[in-house]
Amino acid sequence: MAITLIDLPSEILELIFAYATRKDVKNLALTCHRYRQRLISYIMRQLHVTWAQILELQSLKSEVGADLLARFCCELIHITTPDAYNEYQQNTFGELLNAETFPKLKAVAITSASLSHWLKYNKCTHIRSLNLINAQVTQSRKTFCLSHLDNFTNLHVLTLHKFHFDWNAEEMPSTAISELNLHDCTWQYPFNLALFNLQDSLRTLAITYSHNNSFVLQERFIEFLKAPFPGHLTSLRRLSIGFDNYTENKKLLTLTILATLIETFSNLHHLHLYGWYTTEAYVKVILANFTFNFPIDVDVDIERQNQHNELKHHVIRWKQRLYDMR
Repeated sequence: MAITLIDLPSEILELIFAYATRKDVKNLALTCHRYRQRLISYIMRQLHVTWAQILELQSLKSEVGADLLARFCCELIHITTPDAYNEYQQNTFGELLNAETFPKLKAVAITSASLSHWLKYNKCTHIRSLNLINAQVTQSRKTFCLSHLDNFTNLHVLTLHKFHFDWNAEEMPSTAISELNLHDCTWQYPFNLALFNLQDSLRTLAITYSHNNSFVLQERFIEFLKAPFPGHLTSLRRLSIGFDNYTENKKLLTLTILATLIETFSNLHHLHLYGWYTTEAYVKVILANFTFNFPIDVDVDIERQNQHNELKHHVIRWKQRLYDMR
């Protein structure tokens, strides 16, 4: 009898499915009953649910069936519907998503309609990764404060989308995260991103802006590039700053910015810059004079100049890994 894909050991399937999307695995499971039985645990690892569905799942008491399989296999849950009432009224992490109900659950994503204040009423010891997505149901800014996660005692990875920061150093959080991902987030003076790292636990920082977000032109972001993480920067090992879908407001990657990032984060192991733009002159100086003791990945646009030193409208892409142990 010929060996098929699903006859392979689980360790091999793990490696294979690392290169496949969840949709690919679902389509494969639909081919026959045998494939479905073998692959259902992979499909159930990630659940995208509404608040109504997560409440219904909690109310089911049967010990067999799809609800039990979902509970046992699920490693990530994304609540996709924003609902301020349920965020404040439900004991989300202590009851709905507790470790007894979901024994393998380690990551939660929530499309939220609220400020982060509701999280302080939750106590959680099993979630390692939290992703908060601001639903922007109103025009008002949604603020986030790290101290609201003080009861998330095992949290390591925090991802925030479109939140605003304005807490001060007096609100000393006890949460010590190791990875922080910020997407289209803003802050106001005198807030500094170093307030996310007062315990010097942060190892990875990724900052992304998209769709011509004008915050990258404001003084608060410029000051971050000039003096990032004052007093709390030695713990950083990986730094990524990128821009997606920008047709205007593009950030210029200057020699000063690059030198600041390299020299300031003295213990950095990897720097990734993408979506910026620069000039041929800057690139030549960087390649000729800069030395790096860790890899720097650049994926930026170079605006070309003509003989009259005028910028042309077309650009070329500069994508390269810089690495020099001189």
